[in-house]
Amino acid sequence: MGNTNKYVVIKYDKELYVRLQDYGARHLPEEEQKKVMKIQNAFLPKEERDFIKQEWVASGRVQFLAKLPQETHREFLATYIPENIKNLLEVGCAQGMYLELYTKLRPEIDFTGLDQNINLVKTAVGRGFNVIEGDMHDMPFEDNSFDCIMSCDVFEHSMDPNKLLGECRRIVREDGWLVFAVPPDARVPAAWWNNPEHCWKTDMPDVYRRLEKAGFEIEHMIEYSLSQFSRAHPPSGGCEILFIARPKKLARPKK
Repeated sequence: MGNTNKYVVIKYDKELYVRLQDYGARHLPEEEQKKVMKIQNAFLPKEERDFIKQEWVASGRVQFLAKLPQETHREFLATYIPENIKNLLEVGCAQGMYLELYTKLRPEIDFTGLDQNINLVKTAVGRGFNVIEGDMHDMPFEDNSFDCIMSCDVFEHSMDPNKLLGECRRIVREDGWLVFAVPPDARVPAAWWNNPEHCWKTDMPDVYRRLEKAGFEIEHMIEYSLSQFSRAHPPSGGCEILFIARPKKLARPKK
């Protein structure tokens, strides 16, 4: 079953995906490795012309950084926490590594974390952070709850990115912000096996369209290299893209 779209979302059954996350593809039994490969191969895309990227570059909304000025990835992302906000949600906060830095740099902000792994949630809470267990596709918050939603290296794990972005639009305030970083895994399909738990294989044009559909407007996009850090995503060529978006005025997700 081939897929004609360059940007795909790979779906596994829940039990296999949990094992994939817990053990990593190469540590699964051979029969499960073959199952993962078969699922991925069904989604291998054909090339799609990237017709919109040059328009973005010309508009000044895209920036390319060969090296980050900060010493850590976390410090770089922290510079994009908006000014004049009262609260912020980090989606996929794990044990609170990013929250630790964010709270030190911006103590005036009320930070909340969300993660679906109860053990990580307990660790974060034990470290003094306000972290809640929950699914990013069905977040346990009221509409218009947050001034800003941030996430790093999390959204690519989504098996339903449209629902995820729709949830972000629901809980962010009308004058709020959505700031997240994902690797552009769609660029190198041959290397997908390096990160098979990345279900959303994407790149700039795909994220742009999905954000538009969810009711967001992109303010800025920054593609940057991870080569100066110890960890990189091989499928994306060792780079990530930071998306900075705001709700469209009076817009709501399209159904």
